[in-house]
This record gives sequence, structure tokens and C-alpha cells, in this order.
Amino acid sequence: MSAPALAGSLGPRASTLVEDTAANGLRIVVVPQPHLQGATLSVFVKVGPRYERAEVNGVSHFLEHMLFRGTEQFATAYDLSLATERLGGTLEAATYADFTNYSISVPSEHAESGLELLAELLRAPRFLDLELEKKIVREEILADLSADGREVDIDNLSRMLLFGDHPLGFKITGDADNVDRLGLDDLREHLRVHYGASNTVVVATGAVEPVAIIAAAKRVLGALPRGQLTLLEQPPPARHGRRLWFIENDASQTEVRVCFRSFGGDDPDYMALKLLLRVLDDGMSTRLHRRMTDETGLAYEAFAALDSYEEVGVVELGASVEHDKVAEALSAMLAMMSELRDGQIAADELEKARTRYAWNLRRILDSAEDMAMYAGTQAVFGRNPELGLLLAECEHVTLLDLERAARRVIRRENAYVVCVGKVKKSVERAATKALESWK
Repeated sequence: MSAPALAGSLGPRASTLVEDTAANGLRIVVVPQPHLQGATLSVFVKVGPRYERAEVNGVSHFLEHMLFRGTEQFATAYDLSLATERLGGTLEAATYADFTNYSISVPSEHAESGLELLAELLRAPRFLDLELEKKIVREEILADLSADGREVDIDNLSRMLLFGDHPLGFKITGDADNVDRLGLDDLREHLRVHYGASNTVVVATGAVEPVAIIAAAKRVLGALPRGQLTLLEQPPPARHGRRLWFIENDASQTEVRVCFRSFGGDDPDYMALKLLLRVLDDGMSTRLHRRMTDETGLAYEAFAALDSYEEVGVVELGASVEHDKVAEALSAMLAMMSELRDGQIAADELEKARTRYAWNLRRILDSAEDMAMYAGTQAVFGRNPELGLLLAECEHVTLLDLERAARRVIRRENAYVVCVGKVKKSVERAATKALESWK
């Protein structure tokens, strides 16, 4: 079966992306989706724990919280929320490892007002209720800990294992002691260093008019200091220490996470790696679900994912299983990765993965929120946010490309395993043997 003509399949609803740059270096990306009723306004800032020092780890996340604690125009968090909801929207934010996102979705007629609300957070924060917000963040941190205060969140633990003391191994929230030490001077300095216009992207999607939105963005954020682009410092070193980590946790199942250090989102083989993961896990007919669920009953569900940064990434497989099945589940996951590495991929598997990925991209056109996240995450890292470029790249990936990407990533020296649960010593030994004997 020949590859579908994906690049030309965006259809009549595809919109022409409009970009502009303000005098202070602020990048503005507008993607009109006139068939929608609403608009999403977003701000993306290249800031997060991967750019933090250990002694202030958690400051990016805490600053994100504190920006909602009053501005010049809206004296309190309540006033800000009330103004947002009067527009029909909800103001949201999230901190990721290497960027932070603020967004509001509103009826299209309130697009400019929504953008003005977002601008208030960046240009005029009052940083009220510092100690109260610390209490809230402590509660968020506690959610990742066991009853006796140990880290049991497998996402945090897997990054600690892969990246060690490098900032990519830091928790997004930091720990409670760090949060306790953070003061107003720390917040203001972090805002000054990272929230400059040249490190920020404004994105508007949905039923928006580009000329009006660009003019509004320049009006409300044109006075933002230019600042400077956050650059990568040292990449995470290759680590050859502990590769298998058992964490005790009193739960009904053990979480198993198999991770492979990979290349990052700027690598020429990145699209091939994305499709490789979809051969493994993208629907009920793909290998991971069949092997882990339908054919063996090892798990109710399992997943494979690709978490990418600029210069490095993580390929991970995960499942929650009975405590005594940990070694069996680990062996099954490693066997599937061996098949991918050894080129055991059929042409029809690639075509199905390609078709489903292309459809997922096209569905972005039907959501202002999804389009904003896509365009913003591309633009904040200096990539071209045109959706059609990804479709064209997807169309040209071959089986040889998949095999090359697999051989680069699925290697013994790249593999790490974390298990969180009640694992008996005999099962630990069997799991250790399964990893050590895997080639």
C-alpha cells in the first residue's frame, strides 16, 4: 500500500499562520481557525526546572503560582479569576521541565480582552500572599510522596535515575524545603532573568483576526523588557551507574517503567522515532497492548511515550502489574524493544502509524486549545510552527529510517528501569537478571 498524500490533506479548514515580532523581541504567532466559535490566547516562556540551580529548584513552578496572586489592575487572585470568568473563560497555567505556559480560552469576541488579562500576569505582578501560596504548593508536593515522606512518583524517579544531578533530573515542584526558602527577591530575579520579551512567545488561535491580535499584543506587551533568550548550559552527561531502581511503596500494584535515553526534538531522526513509538503503542491493535494485555494478561493497560527536550529525550514504556509479575513484565517490554531494534517492523505497521499520526495532526485544526499548544511549543524552541511541515516530514519516513532510529536508541547503555511497589527480593533478583541478560 502506498503512503497517503498527507501533506496536502489539511483540507479547506487549514489556516495560514501569521507571525510577527515586536520591537522588544516578542514573537507573536497567530493561527486563525475561523470555523470555530472561540479563541485561545497563550503565552509560552522558555523557563522551567531544566534552567534552574539546585538550591532554587522549584522556583519556576512557584513563580507560575505567584503570578496569579494579584496584579496592578486586579488586586487579588479572586479579582483576577472573576474578571476571567466574566469573559466566559478560565485562566490556566502549567510548568513543564523546559517551558511554562499560560492560557485563556474565551468566546471570540473577547479575544483581545483575554490577551490583556494574560499580559497583566507578566508585566505587573504584585506577589501577594507568599506564605499562603507556599502552603498550597506544599500540598502539591505531598501528592508525590508516600505516607512516610518518601518520593514515590515514578515520573520524578525515572528522571532522577536517567539524569542524576543534572537539572533534567530535578522535580518540577522542587521539594518543600526549597519552597520554604524562596523569597520575593528570588521570584523577582527569576522573572527578570527569564520573562523577557525575547524569551517569550504569544500565541493566538481560533476565531481571531491576525492584524487586530498582533496590534493588541504589541500594545499590551510592547513595554516588556527585551531580556535574553534562555540558552542550554551543559547537556546531561552519559551515566553508567545504577540502571535498575526498586522503590518500596504500599500499593496494590507495582509500577514498572522502562526508559531509554534518546536524542532530542531537534535531531533529524526525531520524526522517525515518533513513528517508531507509534508502531509500538498507538491503538488497541499495536504490539504493546497485544503483548501486555490481550495475549498475556500482564496488565490492564500499558503505554509507550516519547518525552523530548532540545538535545536529549526519553523513550519510556510503562505498566502497573501484580507485584510478582514485575520480572515477567520487564522481560516482555525488553523483548518488544529488541524486535524494533532488530528491524522486525512490517510495512503495513509503518503505514498505519503514519496514517494515525497524520490524523492526530489534522485534528488539531478542530481545537483552538490544541493548536495553541502545538504552535507554542514549536515556536518557544525556535522551530517553525507550520503544521503542514510536520505532515510532509511524516509522509517521507521509511522503514530504514525507523530501523536507524531504533538502533540509535534501543541500546543496553541507554536503558534504565524503575519499579515502585511491594517487590519481593526473589522478584527483584529475577528482574535484575532479565535486565542484565538483555542484549
